[in-house]
Amino acid sequence: MKRLLLDTCAVIDLLVASGDLDKSVKAVFDDPDYTLCASFETMRELVVSFNNKKLLSKYWKTADDVIHTVENDLEIEFLPLRPQVGHTYANLRLNTGQDHRDQGLELIEY
Repeated sequence: MKRLLLDTCAVIDLLVASGDLDKSVKAVFDDPDYTLCASFETMRELVVSFNNKKLLSKYWKTADDVIHTVENDLEIEFLPLRPQVGHTYANLRLNTGQDHRDQGLELIEY
């Protein structure tokens, strides 16, 4: 099984705009050959976003509800903080195709 590491923006898109995703992107997210993963940092960013009354607070009552939705409804696995996760993140390509300067979607295998 392959794992797909999602950045925070991708997780938020799946949470609030999954119907607006490009068909090819949606096909990858729905492919049973992939396990969707996000870093512990993404979990932290989702909680901070909720607590700052950003977009997520319009849809959920608590930050814990957001995390439960990501884990249970979207079936995204949060990766624990380990040196291996940091090394994986350090080796991801920059997502320059959409003029982003952060690490974007990239397939990684464990």
